[in-house]
Amino acid sequence: MDVTSRPASGRAPGWLGWLLAGGLTCVFVGERVVGSASGARVLLSGVGALLVLAAAIGRLRAWRAAPPELRRMEGALALCYAGCVLALLVYFGSTDAGLRTLGVDLAADRTRRLRGPLDAAWVLVLALSFLPALWAQLAEG
Repeated sequence: MDVTSRPASGRAPGWLGWLLAGGLTCVFVGERVVGSASGARVLLSGVGALLVLAAAIGRLRAWRAAPPELRRMEGALALCYAGCVLALLVYFGSTDAGLRTLGVDLAADRTRRLRGPLDAAWVLVLALSFLPALWAQLAEG
């Protein structure tokens, strides 16, 4: 099914919201439930991140193809989906692997001071992005 195929109303396909929610759920289960450096964690978190990215790309494509009367709403939703991707990137930056990628010495005392703001930032960005997208999905039916 083509992502830009849409119902007669001109709206984006409803499954994009469920794809986003499913991807975030996979990341949550991988990081918080499985939570060790196992293959299951990497698989769940990786698949979840790819699902979130696919949902964001699908929403962006839907925004670009939207009729003029729906463009503003689709643009706002595309921004919400992009915010979810950004939240996952900031989350990754707050992990040991992310901090190593950024060149931060994990043994340094400043690492603890860096993680606090990063943790607060990704949670805030995710809440401000996902909740409006979820409400719009539920309102859309």
